[in-house]
Amino acid sequence: MKHVFILNPAAGQCTAQKDYEEQIKICAEKLGCDYEIYFTKGVGDATDFVKNYDQKGECCRYYSIGGDGTLNEVVHGAVGKENCEVAAIPAGTGNDFIRSFSHHVYFSDIERQMRGHADSVDVIEYDGGHAINMVNIGYDCRVVECTAILKKQPFIAGSFAYIAGLVIELARKMGDEIELIFDGDKKVGGTYLLCSVANGCYCGGGFYSSPLAKLNNGMLDVNLIKKVSRLEFLSMVGEYKTGHLYDSEKTKGVYEYYRCNSVTIKQKTRPLFCIDGELCHKDELTFRALKNALRFSIPEGCQKTHMVSEKAEEFQTV
Repeated sequence: MKHVFILNPAAGQCTAQKDYEEQIKICAEKLGCDYEIYFTKGVGDATDFVKNYDQKGECCRYYSIGGDGTLNEVVHGAVGKENCEVAAIPAGTGNDFIRSFSHHVYFSDIERQMRGHADSVDVIEYDGGHAINMVNIGYDCRVVECTAILKKQPFIAGSFAYIAGLVIELARKMGDEIELIFDGDKKVGGTYLLCSVANGCYCGGGFYSSPLAKLNNGMLDVNLIKKVSRLEFLSMVGEYKTGHLYDSEKTKGVYEYYRCNSVTIKQKTRPLFCIDGELCHKDELTFRALKNALRFSIPEGCQKTHMVSEKAEEFQTV
């Protein structure tokens, strides 16, 4: 197997190259592995590199070294490509997809990564692309947009920019009018504070927002929170963070859960989606679950996190 490390030098606080380059060389020599390191040159470069990489008939494992955006680009290049695997080494500010696995700290261990094994996971397909973790609409999405603007200001670091974005968006008008069509048939709509379409369980740098989601069931988990007052919203943040939206007394009557194969979302207030942490300006998109569409490599010692499937049956499955 060829181990191909795709390193985003701009990830996190721009320390990815310094932190990982030497570790890769040491581990590859120790294990006797054939390897290559590629440094991305800009947005979209990781996708182009993976798509066009000549595997010469051998299996290749593509390691994304960056944040969720870098992983998303590698996934875009790998989906549909034969005889390849994708791995994720966290070097960004979010790194949410890997939180859906046990012992996710092992993802930073290069030797454990190279000794790892691949397992099949689902991918979210949408008009023009793919996602591996989650799509967010509403307040979460607006915070990401605001954070991206704040990061461009001098002396504002990523973590502080995100906190500032949370505060700024909390002060603005909240709630977006959206319409959802599940599996081309069932329709719901209204004014919602939050909406997510999930394959993975985490978003926002560790918010356990979709605890019932599974990585390999060929289904999408859609979570909705109706528009509430700022005070009510603040009282629910703890449940949102710890994965208890579905079973909390505080969210009864305002939280909705659906499980489906596909969902079309029409935004009537603001045309904006956040797809694996990247913004997409569209007023309508259709998302579909592609079952076991990607081979994802899990570091030695890690396993998929198994959610309690019985809980999902308490909610509406489309």
